[in-house]
Amino acid sequence: MKKKTIFNSLIIELLSEDKELLNTFQLFILNLINYYSDIKENIVDEVNKIWQLFEHTNIFYDEKKANGIFGELLTMYFFKIKFNISIIEFWHSNFNNLFDFEFRYNLILEVKSTTNSSRIHSFNHEQIFSTQETKKVISSVILSKRDKGLSLYDFSLQLKEIFNDYEFACKVDTLFFKFGISEFKKGPCIDLEKTMLNIKIYDSHFIPQFQEIPSGIKNLKYDVNLEKIQYLTENTVFSIFNN
Repeated sequence: MKKKTIFNSLIIELLSEDKELLNTFQLFILNLINYYSDIKENIVDEVNKIWQLFEHTNIFYDEKKANGIFGELLTMYFFKIKFNISIIEFWHSNFNNLFDFEFRYNLILEVKSTTNSSRIHSFNHEQIFSTQETKKVISSVILSKRDKGLSLYDFSLQLKEIFNDYEFACKVDTLFFKFGISEFKKGPCIDLEKTMLNIKIYDSHFIPQFQEIPSGIKNLKYDVNLEKIQYLTENTVFSIFNN
């Protein structure tokens, strides 16, 4: 990776023969071009972000992270096609954040994905612990794997067209880059129709959880089976998020 300035122009050059890396780099540059009118005032900052991202390129494919990203993208798609609500602006900018979506008015949406047939998810205690001040909602996604189905990479291309948003496109490309997802390694493939039917939304208040944690215990995590928990109706979900 090389960066230089010529005649007040900032130029970055990727010095690599890795086709996968070059393809990913090209996606970021295309984002800059396609959304230039929206970001032209901050174009230098955006170019520097690309520079920082590609400085270190020891990237390996992570199947577990890919499943998690798929669940989050599917949840965004679910809200768009079911309720015509876009939640992309509330999506985390860091995959290691405790919560996936943080809205105004103390509303949080956490996404859990699984490839198992049973709806069992692992939670940090803080992700589902209910308080009067904050409402926490869980999107439970069962990924129906299918060898010749829709890949994570191809699904992301569809969403970029649907949302047509620079920040969203960059977040997707950054996550893909970090976890080794690309045109050459497209990630898990699913039966989209079946998976969409298997997305259920829950109020964390009704999910089994510890109400009191003994002093000194930190970073509490546990698995919860949601199979017998009543999920929210579509009308209730719409009323929660249509504010």
